Amino acid sequence: MEVQQEVKGALFAVSSYKDFKATVQSKDAKIVIVQGTIKTTDGEGYGLKIESNKTIMGKDKKSTIYGGLSLSGVKNVILYNINIQGSYPNSGPGDCIDISNGSTNIWVHHVTVWDADDGNIDIKGKANYITVSYCKFYYSNSKNPHRFNGLIGSGVLIILKILDILKLLIIIVGLEI
Repeated sequence: MEVQQEVKGALFAVSSYKDFKATVQSKDAKIVIVQGTIKTTDGEGYGLKIESNKTIMGKDKKSTIYGGLSLSGVKNVILYNINIQGSYPNSGPGDCIDISNGSTNIWVHHVTVWDADDGNIDIKGKANYITVSYCKFYYSNSKNPHRFNGLIGSGVLIILKILDILKLLIIIVGLEI
């Protein structure tokens, strides 16, 4: 059995799913260094829930999370210098990175994301103050019928706001709808 290795203070190096899950789901602030490949799915359709105040980074260029991560209703999370491989064509989470439900202050930086079953990254559900910088998104299998790299914003409220703006523009121009 692998043991979670505390490197220094809130800095943890992990190389197994069990240790990764325990570290990213704790309530304390932590810096998590991923070594090797960690599989975050057992065929379920949900990404691994990440708690607030976490930095998840790769030890090197080969550091990979296979499956998906869910940042739902969290704040102050950094994903840095890591690979996230979706589970397509196997069953697993739909999205590699799901940021939703009012999550705030999220930074996704130097992350390579590929082969999600649905979207490589979804930012929705009133998530705000999200930065995605210097990332690479792609699909390696052209037979995947649902290749959507990213969804930013979604839902009826956004559509209604767009319609309100269009109505306002039409009123300003003097047209009727």
